[in-house]
Amino acid sequence: MDMRFLRFAAALFLLSMAARADVVTQISRPVAQVGQPVALVYRFINTPEPENMPEPSIFVPGDGLAINFQGANRQSNFSFGFSGGRIQNNSESVIEFNYSVTPLRPGKFTIPGFEVRAGGQQIRTKPAVLEVVAPAGYVPPATVPPPGAARQPMQALPVPPQPQRGGADGEAFFGELVMGAKTAYVGEVVPVELRFYFRGDLPLSNLQPPTFGGDGFTAVPLGEPEQTEQMVSNTPYRVFTFRSAITAVKTGEITIPQIKMPGTVISAGAPPGIDAFFDQFFRNMPIPGMGRQEQIEVTTREKVLQVVPLPKDGRPANFSGAIGQFTLEATATPRKASVGEPVTLQLSVSGRGNFDAMASPVLTADEGWRTYAPKEDFTKTDAIGFGGSKKFDFNLVARSNRTATPGAEFSYFDPSKKGYVTLTSAPIPIDAAGRETAGSDQDTLPPVSAAPAGPQAAPAAPSADDVASPAASMGKASAFGFVPQLRSPWFLRINLALLASFALALPILLWLRRRAFKKVQTADLEKTLRQARATLQQTSDRSEFYTAAANFLQAQLEMSHSQSGSVPDTVAELQRRISNPIERRDLESILARRDELKYGGGAGGGLDPEERRSVAALLDKFAAHHE
Repeated sequence: MDMRFLRFAAALFLLSMAARADVVTQISRPVAQVGQPVALVYRFINTPEPENMPEPSIFVPGDGLAINFQGANRQSNFSFGFSGGRIQNNSESVIEFNYSVTPLRPGKFTIPGFEVRAGGQQIRTKPAVLEVVAPAGYVPPATVPPPGAARQPMQALPVPPQPQRGGADGEAFFGELVMGAKTAYVGEVVPVELRFYFRGDLPLSNLQPPTFGGDGFTAVPLGEPEQTEQMVSNTPYRVFTFRSAITAVKTGEITIPQIKMPGTVISAGAPPGIDAFFDQFFRNMPIPGMGRQEQIEVTTREKVLQVVPLPKDGRPANFSGAIGQFTLEATATPRKASVGEPVTLQLSVSGRGNFDAMASPVLTADEGWRTYAPKEDFTKTDAIGFGGSKKFDFNLVARSNRTATPGAEFSYFDPSKKGYVTLTSAPIPIDAAGRETAGSDQDTLPPVSAAPAGPQAAPAAPSADDVASPAASMGKASAFGFVPQLRSPWFLRINLALLASFALALPILLWLRRRAFKKVQTADLEKTLRQARATLQQTSDRSEFYTAAANFLQAQLEMSHSQSGSVPDTVAELQRRISNPIERRDLESILARRDELKYGGGAGGGLDPEERRSVAALLDKFAAHHE
């Protein structure tokens, strides 16, 4: 029994000493923002080299993550320690495959596991979960990534940056440029990251932000960097990450030049100008904050971006240069509009792409509408403006009665599909009254049918036995000489005199009432003219100026009619009253400019003095000849 127990214990000991094969899936952070890349590492421990790792990317259902292969490295780890008076050692070989995961939209995503062949056996990786939040969401600090992340590539991978400065525990600092794609279309936005690594024990001072730019592309200005800590080849580093995006403006190969980040480090030794004895003293016994200041310049390597033109086949007629992945939504307010009241049709384009070069969607089925240039508003969902939502507010005024808004079309090029996509928005049901048909739908009373012509039969005389018939003595004078007052001469004369007086006084009363009402209306119109004239002379805002000019023109027309609100359509009244086509056109241009500034997307801005004088002279001429 004792011998069997010893053999069993020895077997357990040998098994514990043997290297255990394993595969580990690790992601640098469990929560990330949209557009913020994270590191995904598959670590194969004590296994043969996998034969069919997914390259160049890993597919995730739902089109929410872009996972690109970054490189691989090998390393061997050896460690020993004391336990129970004996030396215990452990050695392992590790092969790491590194991927960059770029979130494209918010949500919770599972990166599925997959099977690979290694040494004739099938090995399955474990899934990884990543939660993606909007830029305003909370993101916990990054965990320490696995050792050796993308630093010692295999033979088939690009050569890593050469050390710029030697060190026993690894190079002191280095930089790298990470691009979201190696091939792009003209006008396509490509996210990039500038990463500058400084060894954790390196005292830094006065770091300067890099300058990013070059020939053949435009770049988003660099903002504040993200500072993290990362293990690279078992050496801790402080990492400064700047995010930007480039947009190619020409085809062919575009070189992304070296990006330089200058700074100062403090090395061991005495400051310059001190005796050599103290210099050796400070080298042997360094004091924090005391030492030599040395200027450094961390640089990235040049990279080449292959730029191709957009295809001509299948290009829609309304394509204006939008490149990316987008969605289109439409809303309309209000749903019921009276005559002259504008309806706002808001078209929202959301997604990822070149929002700066994006033109507005094209309206369709806009017959019966007067449309104006849209107002634009962009809200970005990441630091570089690669993702976001752009809203276009169209102000529409119905010319005739409308039951639906115009539709819309938006065409863009999708680089992932390598083709053009056209999004459509159906008309939205509304109820808008048009100016040209105002009053045409009012209900009218049915005609009164005329009585048939011809003699009418006299009513039959009541019989003597009819209780409803009047007494015979009531219709004529009695034997005592009684006459009813309704038939007396004096009563008839008095009523005729009163009726004649009322008939004579009624026109006078109506004239007085109309004069008083007209006086009130004239006072209101004169007040409107004074206010408009004062605004024309004082304001410097173009929108206020043309609004006052249109009010002056409207009030002047109503003054000629001597009634406020008597001119429902100013344009139609001008066409009726102004025979000179040049003068009529100039006056109509004032109304058109007022509507463009009121409903259109252009800002009013400042008013040119010559423009003020010409419009004021035109209004004075109109007022002098049409009072």
